[in-house]
Parts: sequence; C-alpha cells; structure tokens
Amino acid sequence: MRKVRKTSIRKPVLPLMTRDER
Repeated sequence: MRKVRKTSIRKPVLPLMTRDER
C-alpha cells in the first residue's frame, strides 16, 4: 500500500487510490 500511495501522489491515475489515501 505504501508503494501505491507514492504512485498515486506522483501520478494520480486511479481515483480509487486517491480516495483511499485521503
């Protein structure tokens, strides 16, 4: 999940990850 979080911040391609992060 940590890697996914960094990927989301670097390239917000999946809105699901951004929502999970917030």
